[in-house]
Amino acid sequence: MTSSPGPTIHDARIVEAVERLTTQIDSPLMVSLGAIEEMAARQFALAAGELSPQFHDRKAASEAGYAGIAVMPLFLTSRRVWGPGLPAAGLLLDGTVSDDVGLVPGMRVLGGGQSLTILDDVIVGDELEMTSWVVSADLKESRNGALIVVTIRRQFSKNGRNLVICDETRVLR
Repeated sequence: MTSSPGPTIHDARIVEAVERLTTQIDSPLMVSLGAIEEMAARQFALAAGELSPQFHDRKAASEAGYAGIAVMPLFLTSRRVWGPGLPAAGLLLDGTVSDDVGLVPGMRVLGGGQSLTILDDVIVGDELEMTSWVVSADLKESRNGALIVVTIRRQFSKNGRNLVICDETRVLR
């Protein structure tokens, strides 16, 4: 567990949230994502402005050395729900899924960035698993009051072999 020894926080809601998050540190949650669908991967590439043929065409991907149509690594890290979605009752006020790792109901969430480690290609049709856990939850004092900086690790794997690792930071308030 990582925690900041610095500020003395008197906000019981923030202290309770940090305590809740620390129980998630090094407690992985594994989810089967199923097969990466071609249409979804191609739509994401187009939306991202990626027109390289290996992301859209099997023959071009094969000629470029891929086993099939390549999937952009950000496709994996940009999604939170891999099924049809959730009803409004399953979302927080800001539209974030309520059962994601590193969230506390009732707190506002701000994305603080991602760092990706790309270990291998992701190909359309790959059956993937995602393992997520809280790495740290640090209490910070800002000029606007207390906040929590949460680091989450997500590992995307196929048959037990990691393909992409994402370390993401969130700020909770």
